[in-house]
Amino acid sequence: MKNRQTQTKNPGLNAGIAIFLIISMFVGAAQASDKDRKQKQQKLDAECQAARSELIAPLKEQYTKECIATQKRQKDPVEYCNRFYADYGERSGDRPAMYMDLPQCEKAFDNEKSSRF
Repeated sequence: MKNRQTQTKNPGLNAGIAIFLIISMFVGAAQASDKDRKQKQQKLDAECQAARSELIAPLKEQYTKECIATQKRQKDPVEYCNRFYADYGERSGDRPAMYMDLPQCEKAFDNEKSSRF
């Protein structure tokens, strides 16, 4: 009898526990979803960067070689030209990054944009 009286005295306690468990399930699902979204975004960003690097690398090499051949004032033209073109193709100041219009990059951008609230 005493057990039954305890249950009837605190009916809100059982409802509170149930609500807590339900909220915990939703929070856990949201955290898992966020983790999956971040992993997907990282994968898409890596694909974009790989596609861009494939196109940028030959240009970067060409310009670096031209720089080394024409650079007469520097003590070490190889080091100077490598440093000068180190960020070639990347965003710098007002200059946008090159090849961000590739399909892989647009897919990464669209995915990032869709996950913003």
